[in-house]
Amino acid sequence: VTDYDIPVFTGSGTDDQITPFSMQQAFIEDACNAKATLVINTYDGANHNQGLLQSGDSAKAFARAVMAGDTVASTCPAP
Repeated sequence: VTDYDIPVFTGSGTDDQITPFSMQQAFIEDACNAKATLVINTYDGANHNQGLLQSGDSAKAFARAVMAGDTVASTCPAP
């Protein structure tokens, strides 16, 4: 993981077979360890398309906040 200058939104479906949940979790762990600002969203039982659909409202709100210059709090777990 490299340095991130802006916050990153993640939306992970636990039953995603296209981008497996374990792969997404590995990225999240690496990015959090690198002190990235992540807004982490997990959708239980969602496959790839369902996770995308379920994340829509949250992703739009996140994008609006970032574009407005609002402070976005990281939801990375405490070390």
